[in-house]
Amino acid sequence: MHCSKLIGVTMSILELVVFVSIGTSFMARAQTAPAGTGTSVWQGQIGNQQESLTPDERTRLSEQALTHLRRSLSAKNQRLRILSIRRVPPEKGTVDTSIASVVVFNYSQGKATRLIMDSSNGAVIREERLRGRPQASEEERQDARQVIRADPEHARMLEAGGVLEGGFVVDAPMRQSMRDRFIQFQILTSNRLGLQRVVIVNLTNRRIAESRQR
Repeated sequence: MHCSKLIGVTMSILELVVFVSIGTSFMARAQTAPAGTGTSVWQGQIGNQQESLTPDERTRLSEQALTHLRRSLSAKNQRLRILSIRRVPPEKGTVDTSIASVVVFNYSQGKATRLIMDSSNGAVIREERLRGRPQASEEERQDARQVIRADPEHARMLEAGGVLEGGFVVDAPMRQSMRDRFIQFQILTSNRLGLQRVVIVNLTNRRIAESRQR
């Protein structure tokens, strides 16, 4: 009986070793497949998706995106900000092109635009208007935190141990312009168990739009 169990366990281990060996062999072949095969293209696309833009690339693409949008007379002197910039998979017909998606918000118009760009030279491949509310950038969150800390009442709460959390884009509060962009934070108690205030900052005019207790 014990011998039978031992044989069964041994066979299971051998099966697992064979399975792993076959899988490893397959992955090695996939990574070294000749150029032009389907496997080679698939591996290249996955690599492009996982690569991140360097700080220099992000800076250069940000400047090129803003320059492109400011060529329009209507946006020339308006307030624009980069919300996000990331590498995306190549589009159909541009397999060998490194592509980046750049989202820009125009606070003067209350509109967001996505630019699909060739990250190697900054050429704009496509421009599209975004609906809805793109999530806040870290720069926007920092701006909103500064507005909250600059307010005497909220500053006292934070100095007393209050914790500032949140940073989500929300709809305009009552009696506020629907075109403006708003971000919401919460001021929690020092132990994070209680909610003291819900604060909504208008990112367009850099003022507190609403502060309420719950």
